[in-house]
Amino acid sequence: MREFDSDGRLLCKIQASIFEDSLKIPGSSAIFIRRFMNSAVAVSMDDKSYLNLSSNIEAVFEDLNREYGETEYGKIKYSSNELNWIGYLYRYWAYVFEWSSSKIFKTINGREMHSIYLAYHSLDPEQAIARIAESKGIDISAADNTDRIKEGVEILKRLKCQTGVKK
Repeated sequence: MREFDSDGRLLCKIQASIFEDSLKIPGSSAIFIRRFMNSAVAVSMDDKSYLNLSSNIEAVFEDLNREYGETEYGKIKYSSNELNWIGYLYRYWAYVFEWSSSKIFKTINGREMHSIYLAYHSLDPEQAIARIAESKGIDISAADNTDRIKEGVEILKRLKCQTGVKK
């Protein structure tokens, strides 16, 4: 689990704005969310390299169109508040819990996020994520611990190799 620092806050605000501004482009909100969460832009936000780019929101939409092609599929648009919350929460989850955007989207897609907005939007992001994970049968802390255990095993292997200790 990573500390929610100024980089995390900035990425969350940027993604929330991108999601909110998606109301200006054709197509449904659910399609936009799916495309975004599986895009190269989302990957650049996952690894924080997005912060080194001089990109604006319109450029993000152009990047998505280049990656997936233009679409006007779907008519259902979520409200600006819903989109802002969904974008912010997805990025918070990716940043703090260090999950990839595509993994989070596979866990809970845009339509599901839209359906829980009224119940969860007033919660702290960490509480909302914990409730979502619990409803999906996912132990977020266990996923974090599993990564740390793997990392610890790799460190021990390297130390044994350096000191010449055999199994």
